[in-house]
Amino acid sequence: MLLNRIKFYVLLLVSLCVPLSICPATSDGASQSSDNLRPFLLKQHIYIIGASTVRYDNNLPGDINSNTGYAQYPTRMGWGAALSVYAQFPQNVFNLARRGATSASYRDKPPSPGDPAYKGPCWWGSTKVLIASMGKRKGGYLFIQFGGNDRFANISEQEFKENLRFYRQQAIALGLTPVFISPVESRSTGPTGTRGNYPQWMADVAQENNNSIFLDLHQKSLEFYLQYTLNNLGYMFGNVPYIWLSDGNVDGVAHEAGDFRRMDTTHFEERGALRVAAWIKELACDLSDKSLCYFFQDRNFSNPPTIYFTGEYVDDPNDPEINGWYIADPNGQILIADMANPDIIQKVFDNSKNSMVLAFNTYFNNENRYLEHGFHNSNDARSWANKDQYIIAWDSRFTSSDFRIYVEVATQDGIRHFTFKPVDEDQGPGETMPQYIRIGLGTNAVDGMWHSYRRDLSAELHQYEPDNEIVQINGVRIKGTGNIDNLRLF
Repeated sequence: MLLNRIKFYVLLLVSLCVPLSICPATSDGASQSSDNLRPFLLKQHIYIIGASTVRYDNNLPGDINSNTGYAQYPTRMGWGAALSVYAQFPQNVFNLARRGATSASYRDKPPSPGDPAYKGPCWWGSTKVLIASMGKRKGGYLFIQFGGNDRFANISEQEFKENLRFYRQQAIALGLTPVFISPVESRSTGPTGTRGNYPQWMADVAQENNNSIFLDLHQKSLEFYLQYTLNNLGYMFGNVPYIWLSDGNVDGVAHEAGDFRRMDTTHFEERGALRVAAWIKELACDLSDKSLCYFFQDRNFSNPPTIYFTGEYVDDPNDPEINGWYIADPNGQILIADMANPDIIQKVFDNSKNSMVLAFNTYFNNENRYLEHGFHNSNDARSWANKDQYIIAWDSRFTSSDFRIYVEVATQDGIRHFTFKPVDEDQGPGETMPQYIRIGLGTNAVDGMWHSYRRDLSAELHQYEPDNEIVQINGVRIKGTGNIDNLRLF
């Protein structure tokens, strides 16, 4: 491992510049001249071992998690599957984690070939064979993340640390640098987290000598989660709902077949996996030793889109909520009784899009009903409270002669309502209600065809209030008759 690092820095000094202090650095710490390292990096690999937050194989609707008994809707993804997006050479990233694994079971027990909770033979025996087949001369890193399942399996401190030392010794023997990554936190957490002492025990092992790297993903995720409500985090990382498949008790609560459980707060959908993988890159590039940072592309990536509706989820027929959407009166009061009326809001299959979409009729009989997602009050638990994504996009097909899409934002100078209308020109702030900023989508927005829209809300605000800034996006209200799909923020 030490020889591997020496070779890296010799090549770095010769190929880039001497001394290193004259090399221009990007915002993430990687050199702008890292293309000169490509021949070296092309021979390096990242191997990742861990459990389900690292690798959660794609599942078709109806696949069953053998640990919970729930069907899996929609597809989950671990951060290890998303890490290659940020790698300079995606083909050199091997995600070898296994759902349900502990530091002990991954080390000693291959999964049963018929185990429905995991598709593949990944355990240390097969991982070691794969790494050895690449040859020591190629080298690279072994990413190690355990601790989440170890706590539930009551793995002791001594056994946990011994297992981590085993992986470190094995990595070094295979010509790799061990990278210990503390387990990502659960989103349904409190100030102290849910991972017990395992993150600290991992840090202890990593710091025993200078042959290892430690990335504190647990602390980074915990600090982020504590800024938001569970609803907000569901938008950002995925709602990943469950359906109970058979009669029985879960955590002392009786369930019947078909009962709905709203959210799995441990795992991610694709947008969440991409966000966590970006944290891995950030942690790597925050290290004083930049050798690991060079494995990642030296440009910044924006946060993956936050999804508010795609039509893909399975809903509880007894729950008036449809993926966070509500019918409300003009004062924002939810009209629960109306949710049962299929003429007001439902999910339908759209042949032209070949997917499920949201169909609504919320402005009829002069009753001024609104379809809402997120609320006026930025402190409301249903608010999106999105503080870092100000570009909104959606697909819509309106059949009514007129409609309104209201996007509410909190700004430094108070609440503003971006009001999107089917007119050809922007009309700006209203004369009597200047907090409503009127924006035209074009008269063809009501032609009964699907249209895709993407608007930069920060730029729209600066056009009329150049000294004002957005604090967060609170939510959307829609008035009209039509369909909507793929509503998201970037």
